Amino acid sequence: MTFGQRLVELREEQGYTRQQFCQKVELPYNTYRNYEADAREPAYAVLCRIANVLNVSTDYLLCRTDIRQPALQLDEEESRLILNFRRLDSRGKATVNASTASQLSYCESGGGAIPVSKGGFDAITHLHLPASAPIAARGGVSPISEEDQRDAEKISRMFFSEEGKDKE
Repeated sequence: MTFGQRLVELREEQGYTRQQFCQKVELPYNTYRNYEADAREPAYAVLCRIANVLNVSTDYLLCRTDIRQPALQLDEEESRLILNFRRLDSRGKATVNASTASQLSYCESGGGAIPVSKGGFDAITHLHLPASAPIAARGGVSPISEEDQRDAEKISRMFFSEEGKDKE
């Protein structure tokens, strides 16, 4: 299947005429018609708009995968948590898992909602871990390796634009 064929399939599946879809994604009719005919390729920003309107990933739209949407969309904080978790030793991971299980149990037992803060970890700084807990579990972190830094930057570029970041 080509990009143009996938575009036609998705547009029709969602019930849009070409004209309606062009208005929705703010594109000239002839430009869009050329996309469907595989005579022209959209710029990245246009591709993202089309994917958002059709509720699919750009990879699906470009026929790079048969999965319409990734199962999980991570925000910047979630990506950072995963990268930090991967850097922990087995004891640090066990501490994080135990703390998470404890917090979930507390919330599920009616103890309250999980605190959420736009500032990141501000809402959970009240946790008091024993001195025997690994440094990383008590808030200390070791320097990030160059490889991990490159991976983190790559993930950030994939999922976040400068416009979407919180203003501090």
